Amino acid sequence: VAEWMASANRVDELVEALESLDVGVIMEEKEFIEFGVSDDDKIHIQDLAVAHRNGRIVITGANVVIPAGEKLLVAGPSGTGKSTLVRALAGHWQWGSGRILLPKDAHIVFVPQKPYIPLGTLRQAMLYSISDMEITDAMIEGALRRCGLSYLVRHLDEEQRWDQTLSGGERQRIAFVRLLLQRPQIIIMDEATSALDEESQVSMLRLFNEDLAGATVISVGHRVGLEDFHDKKLVLERRAA
Repeated sequence: VAEWMASANRVDELVEALESLDVGVIMEEKEFIEFGVSDDDKIHIQDLAVAHRNGRIVITGANVVIPAGEKLLVAGPSGTGKSTLVRALAGHWQWGSGRILLPKDAHIVFVPQKPYIPLGTLRQAMLYSISDMEITDAMIEGALRRCGLSYLVRHLDEEQRWDQTLSGGERQRIAFVRLLLQRPQIIIMDEATSALDEESQVSMLRLFNEDLAGATVISVGHRVGLEDFHDKKLVLERRAA
């Protein structure tokens, strides 16, 4: 896995192939990724191999250190393990081997392509997965306005099928509202702006330079313009057989 520094104004790309996908390699049933605590404020990926449940290895031999506050974009063709990698980093995927070390007591939030919207009021949807923080109405309303959803403020206590009422873009904006309310140390995203138009994507990603500037961000994406909001870019590729 390649790691490289960006210049002050743009992301410098360096493509280094990972091991080719080998459908004949089967991981041992009891071989899982080991998760631990780093001795600093960085994320350490050590000799990481990531596999699907069927044993197919999609990433192997990965060694990367991600400093606190860094914004890392993970890109590459379909099938190279981008989504599986970030899900492993978020603790949502354990099949593979090697180690992932995270800062002690780090607050991590994973943002999928299609954020979950529970049944209930819109307020409950905004506060989904936020259980140990005191969130005021002013905080919710401010975050909604910051994310271009001010027109939803008057609907906060309405109960309906918001998962069906809201568009894909609105649901992705709500995911950013949740980020503003939680202010996590580490944000891991998988195609989290795919349903937004270019202007809306820019307005959401600007939050990483402003409101969420101190957060470490690891995101998967391929849309034009994403590089402008990341410090480094990691490109995963298949190595020719």
